[in-house]
Amino acid sequence: FSQCLAPKPTPNCFVSTLPVTPHTNPQVTSTYFLASSYWKGFLCAICGAVVVRLIILARFDAETAESPFFDTDLSGDDFHYAELPLFALLGVFAGLAGTAYVQFDALVRRVLKRMQSASAKDPKKQENLVRGKAIGAVEPGPVPMLSDPETARCGGCVVPKFHPVVLVTIVGATTAIIYFLTGDFNQQNLFSIVDDLVSTEPLGDDWKLYGAEDVTIGYVLLVFLISRTILQTVTTNLKIPCGNFIPCFTMGCAFGRIFAIALDSVFPQYDFSPAGYALVCGAAFTASVTHTISTAVIALEFTGALEYQIPIFVCVMASYAVSLYLGTSLYDMKMRDKNMQHLPALTADQTFQLNARDVMKTDLVVLSRKTSLARVIQRLKDVHFSAYPVVDHQANMVFLGCVSRRALIRFLYLHALKNDIEKELVKDLPKDYTPKVVEELEMSFG
Repeated sequence: FSQCLAPKPTPNCFVSTLPVTPHTNPQVTSTYFLASSYWKGFLCAICGAVVVRLIILARFDAETAESPFFDTDLSGDDFHYAELPLFALLGVFAGLAGTAYVQFDALVRRVLKRMQSASAKDPKKQENLVRGKAIGAVEPGPVPMLSDPETARCGGCVVPKFHPVVLVTIVGATTAIIYFLTGDFNQQNLFSIVDDLVSTEPLGDDWKLYGAEDVTIGYVLLVFLISRTILQTVTTNLKIPCGNFIPCFTMGCAFGRIFAIALDSVFPQYDFSPAGYALVCGAAFTASVTHTISTAVIALEFTGALEYQIPIFVCVMASYAVSLYLGTSLYDMKMRDKNMQHLPALTADQTFQLNARDVMKTDLVVLSRKTSLARVIQRLKDVHFSAYPVVDHQANMVFLGCVSRRALIRFLYLHALKNDIEKELVKDLPKDYTPKVVEELEMSFG
């Protein structure tokens, strides 16, 4: 559980305020977190920010070290407060788009699992995949039984099984087509793309489709948004996945520019700033995917566009409310899919009627004071705890204390050496002790 909530110091290297990352990591993982993880994140954030500033100062001047990561030319004159309803409407659309993206990511994850099931050698594992174990892990409720054992239905479509080589070929060919045959914009790194999208200057020659240079920029951004969505959902579901924050922010910026272009076509008499809407929607879309409000602060800090703080917060709050009402975040869905231990947020109606016994386990693994050696050995084989609670009796369950696993195994080895007749009991014990340690125990007993 603590590893699941382990903080990451990387995002703080791109912003200017230290507490942002420690606040963001608990939000994107679970509502409840360990206090020790927060302080670890705070220390890592300080170290990361200081080291990055020192490296920049060693090569550049102080002004470069204090400049934001994505420098923009946005000012307070680029928007009017009468546009706040439009920013709120954009937040609603961003919340819907973020929820759709999370569901599409879950669908791609189920499809990839189904396509990879052909290489599963374990019949039980393959049966679990066919029965829809992945679907049950993502969607709460009973696990659906699939009627056809040779095909699985993912999102209503039948997905065939493929050999791993065929699967790699399909994924690689699709990625190459999207990456190289659309335009130069897909071949840039994400940081350059964000720089272009939040810049007040018109998009350059890189933002053109191959073979269709006369297509308007709105269609180009739409192609970019669709292609990035496909590529991102595939890369985040790999064994070693890539990140989510900057790619989601990039897709949100593209969506915001499309929204600004649509407004400009509907209301040509007004002057809308595509860069401003890109920045606002980038924060809102990321907030809807991750269910974090602190993305608004991060967007303000790594762009330096403090004049847009009110539109950003209005848009982020709207998208956060919509996404929170419609579904779970991307991180919570992945945690459920991987069966990680987490405590979800409980509403007020649920907490008032919830008792401690409703969330606590009833089948406790305990050792009574008069437990037999055979039962102790069986407990050691079945459950690998570092320590076991000891009670007075199984009936009254009066807690007496705890005994460590290593102490139990040491006792059993020494007891078996003392009583030759009971050596058969410990011959299949888990090898917590190496043969060298067992030999030392024999020598010490002798």
